[in-house]
Parts: sequence; C-alpha cells; structure tokens
Amino acid sequence: MSSKLKLKSNAGGSVSLVVDDILATDEEVEITSAFGIESGSNANGSWTKFPDGTLICIHSDADDSGSTIPWTYPVPFTEVPVVQIAFNGSTPGYYSVQVSSILTASCSYIKGLTSGVATTDGINVQLTAIGRWK
Repeated sequence: MSSKLKLKSNAGGSVSLVVDDILATDEEVEITSAFGIESGSNANGSWTKFPDGTLICIHSDADDSGSTIPWTYPVPFTEVPVVQIAFNGSTPGYYSVQVSSILTASCSYIKGLTSGVATTDGINVQLTAIGRWK
C-alpha cells in the first residue's frame, strides 16, 4: 500500500492536507496551526486567536448565585469586545441575563428569573466575547 500527501486548495483560501491512498478514498485533515490560528483555555474560559487579529473568548457558567458575577476573559482584548449571551434553564419561568461593565479585560453579568419563580437554579449561561487581540 502506498500513500501520497498533498495540499489541496479549497474555496475561500483554506488549505487541506490530503492523504491519497490506493486502497482508500481521500481523507482530509484540517491544518490550523500552520496558518497562525492559536487556541487554548484556562480557568476563565477558552479562546481562539486568528491571524487577522480577531479574538474569540468563551465562558460557560452554571453558578446559581443570582448576584453579579465577574468574568475576566482568558485573554485580554485591545479594544472593548462585543459580548453575546446564550442561556437555557431547567427551572420553569422566564429567564434573564444582563451583561454590564464590558471592558477590554473583563465584564460582569447577572442571571435572574422574571416570573414568580424565586430561584436561579438550573440557569446555564454561555458568554462569547468577540473583538481584537492586535
């Protein structure tokens, strides 16, 4: 069995590494680090840096405190990012999540219920901050 490695140019400027095998069909493996895309995580969440300067940070939280919660981004931004919220909950009621104090290194948010339910148990929040790292 013989194999060949070749680079294949895709639409949009991306490149795939193709393993061309006599006994198998082509397999494509995505290469990211070769193009300067970096990613990682720490106690504050996960992050991805793109060569064009875009930075995406993600934080998930199941804290049930119902009070203001600070989030320090896993990597700081060079300018104030856009912060998006996604959330769901298992407790019946109408949920609310408010983000405030959006800065280059952190933001704050508070979870709550807007109907007659008295607990924030079961509200899972994911925050995504998108901005610039350079």
